[in-house]
Amino acid sequence: MNKYKFLKTIFLISLITILITSCSENVETFNSKPKNNSIEKNLILSYENILNNLYNENVSSLVKISILYPGITEPVTGSGFIWDNQGHIITNDHVVRDIMKRGQAKYAQNIQVLFENNIDIPAEIVAGDPYSDVAVIKLKNIKNIKLNPVLLGDSTNVKVGQTAIALGNPFGQDFTMTIGNISAIGRARSDLISNYQIGSVIQTDAPINPGNSGGPLYNISGEVIGMNSQIQSSSGSSSGIGFAVPSNTIKKVVISLLENGFYKHPHLGIMGKSLEQRDREILEIENNLTGVLITNMIVGGPADKSGLKPGDIIRKIESTSINSMTELINYLADNTKPQETAKLEIIRDKKVTSIDIILGARPPFSQN
Repeated sequence: MNKYKFLKTIFLISLITILITSCSENVETFNSKPKNNSIEKNLILSYENILNNLYNENVSSLVKISILYPGITEPVTGSGFIWDNQGHIITNDHVVRDIMKRGQAKYAQNIQVLFENNIDIPAEIVAGDPYSDVAVIKLKNIKNIKLNPVLLGDSTNVKVGQTAIALGNPFGQDFTMTIGNISAIGRARSDLISNYQIGSVIQTDAPINPGNSGGPLYNISGEVIGMNSQIQSSSGSSSGIGFAVPSNTIKKVVISLLENGFYKHPHLGIMGKSLEQRDREILEIENNLTGVLITNMIVGGPADKSGLKPGDIIRKIESTSINSMTELINYLADNTKPQETAKLEIIRDKKVTSIDIILGARPPFSQN
């Protein structure tokens, strides 16, 4: 049994035992003082022990990434985590993309990786994917370091309300742990560099700040369920709304980056929006109808070739209902690949029809 699952089991057994014991005790009068606070104390201690063990077991998997640029005194810093015993480190693409040459598909050159035991090792870029904000770097020397790869979880099992633990280096405060909850799942967020979006993003209120980017987001079982990537804030620091690339996306992107040097994202070749009430009124369709309204298309793209038209409303892909643009983005990211054929159910001129479309791939970033 996984160590953290064992600890959780012990915690739950303790909780049930304490509750049964407390219920069997005599009910105290309104004015009487509780005999002790042992119930609350034991619960808190059990929870703290789980978190402390999680930190101690995983802090050696966390790294601080520092990048020096000519003419800049202070290094640009971020976070990352160990992927395997060959020295591969995972981080955000935007952490290692050259800030001096944004828009030119250039990566930073002078990369240093700091471990929790204060060992500092240079690293180099292997490959990156700006569309998912995932990049792989590799340590140049692994002789003097014991590597502790993370345990990757299944992000489809993530649920709202679960505990979320973020490890990273916020504001240069090295090897920090912050705790919160999963606030939402299935978000779609901009990749920060192009006009495309990352699908199935996890939202958390665990404090995430500059320097956390690229760090792991754990569940209470010590599994990495995401990689901290963005925050939504007017101040530039945590406001309780942070976002993480899901672990399932990380896994398939990293495998492809290591094998091929790139990852191909499925692509419909449309511009669209979630159907709104004003759209329903203009199109004179049912008030409760949901879907994605195609507003424009890439000439010669997959949608154009398939016969789709602006004004069409996408209602389903295969057997899955599509109620919003976010659901369309998530479905494509999670369930499809370029060159696969997908059956779309659409509404055109108030009539339901089906169209088969051969999915394309997003253009290489350098061509955007």
